[in-house]
Amino acid sequence: MSLHVFVFLGAFLLFQVQPLTAGRLLPVFGGGPVVWSTSLVGFQALLVAGYALAAGVPMTRWRRLLLPGAACALAITLASPGGRALSGADWPVLRLGMALLLEAGAPYLLLAAGAPLLTRVALDSGRSPADLHRLYAVSNAGSVVGLLAGPVLLDLVLSRSAQRGVFLIGFGVWAVGVAVHLRRARVQAFDLPARASDGVSGPSARPWLWNAALGTALLTTVTAWLSQDLSVTPLLWVLPLLVYLLTFIAAFGLKRLPGRGPTTAALAVGMAVLVALLEGGWRLGWPWQLGGALVVLAVGAFSAHAELVRLRPAAEALPRFYLVLSIGGALGSLTAGLLVPALVNVPLELPMVAALTWLTAARSLERAGRAEHPLRPPELLRNTLVGVSLAVLAGLGHFAHVRTRGDATWARSVFGALQVRNFGAAGPPEDHLRNLLDGRISHGFQYLAPERRREPTTYFAAESGIGRLLARPGPPRQVAVLGLGIGTLAAWGRAGDRFRFYEINPAAIDVAQRDFTFLGDSAAQVEVVQGDARVTLEAERDTPWDVIVVDAFSGDAIPVHLITEEAIALYLCHLASDGVLAINVSNNHADLTRVVGAHAESFGLASAWRRGTSQSPLGPYRSDWAFLAFESDALRMPGEGALPPLPDAPPVRFTDDRAPLLSILR
Repeated sequence: MSLHVFVFLGAFLLFQVQPLTAGRLLPVFGGGPVVWSTSLVGFQALLVAGYALAAGVPMTRWRRLLLPGAACALAITLASPGGRALSGADWPVLRLGMALLLEAGAPYLLLAAGAPLLTRVALDSGRSPADLHRLYAVSNAGSVVGLLAGPVLLDLVLSRSAQRGVFLIGFGVWAVGVAVHLRRARVQAFDLPARASDGVSGPSARPWLWNAALGTALLTTVTAWLSQDLSVTPLLWVLPLLVYLLTFIAAFGLKRLPGRGPTTAALAVGMAVLVALLEGGWRLGWPWQLGGALVVLAVGAFSAHAELVRLRPAAEALPRFYLVLSIGGALGSLTAGLLVPALVNVPLELPMVAALTWLTAARSLERAGRAEHPLRPPELLRNTLVGVSLAVLAGLGHFAHVRTRGDATWARSVFGALQVRNFGAAGPPEDHLRNLLDGRISHGFQYLAPERRREPTTYFAAESGIGRLLARPGPPRQVAVLGLGIGTLAAWGRAGDRFRFYEINPAAIDVAQRDFTFLGDSAAQVEVVQGDARVTLEAERDTPWDVIVVDAFSGDAIPVHLITEEAIALYLCHLASDGVLAINVSNNHADLTRVVGAHAESFGLASAWRRGTSQSPLGPYRSDWAFLAFESDALRMPGEGALPPLPDAPPVRFTDDRAPLLSILR
């Protein structure tokens, strides 16, 4: 078969496996943005290793070792114990990285090495420049199709487990095809020196490294921002990665790049869009958030990639150039995705990376202006750049100031960043309150006045569905709550009740126990268990729970793995025969009642729904609660009888292997 076929297949598999593997690991490691951030770092590191192997191992050895290496890679992957065997509360990033390596690391490493190997075969076989350009275009097409195949096509017809099988079969076909092409190529071509470092001095690699790192850092921070404010799902990973890839293709594929002036002007517009997004947040609606974020990523990544093209060395130094680019990409995603969040409590990575991207582009444009007009300093250009730079930094700095001003305190872990702030100091004492925010989404507040601090608030107030449920009189209850927040639901505890909270984020537990008093004030027996709720519940053999409450949120989105069919089946195993499963489906962007409706059909359950609105000094809090039970009598509320049925809308089935987020977006 033609070399083009295996170039396409290798690029397809290289990008198809990234969201697929991260999506398979998402339910096992808590459903947070850290899953994708760590995956990006892991895949970037494997890309570096693959390029290094391609450059460092003689081609004659590749002829002998490729097929045995592919067989070993398949054996390692098929024997993988799965992410669940490696999940745990201690060192989650390290455990996730190990699971990533076992799930797809070995095949990915060989696929990464295969791209430069096939290019070398094409070069050494004397192909024309036009044919080499076609190979580049074929590789780009394979990358784009591979990224889109999952959410657009494969997710509609195949589970993730089946998609993994398709990947492994494709990898086997690719390995055999590449091995055949290596054996058919001229033997003497393999003895040519790689000349990876000819004509390249050390310092010249610095701008390559820097611009490559800026591109992936922007990709990582934009994706994390979308995940926090919208949802943690492979769909919101693929779209930014696709935009990033298209900017790389455009920059390196265009016959004539736009000048630095138009590129920097477009970037200035992107910075204005970013400031508007940061200031407006979720209030703008998900189409504006998603579209604006992709625009910011497109202009920022293209600016960095276009500069790389302008700095590209002569042909004999290209192997080292692309190796340095892969190293820079790994460093960018590592720094923005893992190191900065681990070292800095306040989540300001996105404005920081955006500011660096702008300053780098402005500096490059200013230097180019001086070089083009050595006898006439371009004062107008310099003054314009200074003015725009000040405006950009002022806008981004205002967002940073809003996040850090006053008495705000931050707590951060790999599962997210939490902010605690006091409000109402200028009002009457009874309205003084303390609020917890995850991103910019309120996760509960407590009044500070002693006479009001036991009052349930926000999504759990007396007007809410869960408030009505827990206000029902009766014997002592066993209540399990997935997601702690500030522990507001403990306010509904009565003497003799037992409330157990499951919380994956240790920082959230510290905040709830240190800055709020709902847990300590409750009349019920209160327990807090740290760990992913699904993993913990699977290991428990406790007495049936009278009420199970699903209220775990990351930003504005409930982690998808907590509302899949497999998760519901687990909850039902722990639910008493007359118990109620309550799910907080409040969401600014997605209609989760359609998912709950599908579960009610699948398991033959009685279902109901209640919307409530509670007033507060921070404004109204609208809450939507869906309820499932084995018997419809369990869903009767005091004073109002049976709750209304779920809204009439086509049900959407969510499973661990398939969760079509697009179908439930408002």
